[in-house]
Amino acid sequence: GKKPTPTRNCHDLKKQGKKTGAHMITPCNDDITKVVKVYCDMDTDGGGWTVIQRRDNYLKQQGFYYNWYYYALGFGSVMKDFWLGNDNIHCLTEQHHNEIRFDLGDWSGNTAYAKYDFFHVDDRVNRYKMTVRNYTGNAGNSFEYNSNRAFSTYDGDSDSSSSNCASSSYRYSGWWHGSCTNVNLNGLYNGTSYKMPYWYHWKNSHVALKKTEMKLRPKH
Repeated sequence: GKKPTPTRNCHDLKKQGKKTGAHMITPCNDDITKVVKVYCDMDTDGGGWTVIQRRDNYLKQQGFYYNWYYYALGFGSVMKDFWLGNDNIHCLTEQHHNEIRFDLGDWSGNTAYAKYDFFHVDDRVNRYKMTVRNYTGNAGNSFEYNSNRAFSTYDGDSDSSSSNCASSSYRYSGWWHGSCTNVNLNGLYNGTSYKMPYWYHWKNSHVALKKTEMKLRPKH
C-alpha cells in the first residue's frame, strides 16, 4: 500500500480539516521519524499557522531564561507559554518558503500584528542564523533589525554588542540579538524596561507586552 504523506506543518493539517489546537507533525526533512507536538492556529488570517512561541499572563509562568541547549530543544507547554525549539523552527523553515506572523497584546487590551513574507532559520552549525524580510502590519517593522543575526543565549553569545545582550544584565532573553534588539519577546515576563517582552516600534517606546505569539505558514 501507499504510505500516507507525513504531516509536515499546520498548513497540511488545515487542508485535512483539522481545527485550532494541539496536533502532531513531522517537521524535519532529514528525520521523518521525529514527531513534534505543536499548536495550530486555524483561525487567524486564513489559518494554517504553526505557532512557535507564546507568552501570556498564565497563573504559573514558564521561565524563558534558558541556555543554548534548551533553546535548541524547546521548552514549555504548547497549550500555554512555550518556545518550540530552534531545531524544530529550523526544520519548519527548511520545508518551504515560510511567512511569519507576530500577534501582540499590551496590558491595556490593545492588539497589533506584524507579518513578514519571508522567514528562515539556519541550522545549529550556523547558530540558527535568521533571515526575515518584507514587513506588513500595524506593529511597526521592529524585527527586520534582527535579520542575518545568529541566535544568542546567556551561555552562547553571538551578538554584535560588546556586552552579552542575552544575559540577565541586558535583555534577559534568548534571541537573534544584534546590539541588542527592538523586539524582545522572550524577555523577562513582568520585567522592567529593556528586560521585558517588548516590540519597540509599536509605540516607539518600551511598552510591556502581555501577549505574544509567533507563527509560521508555508507561502505557496
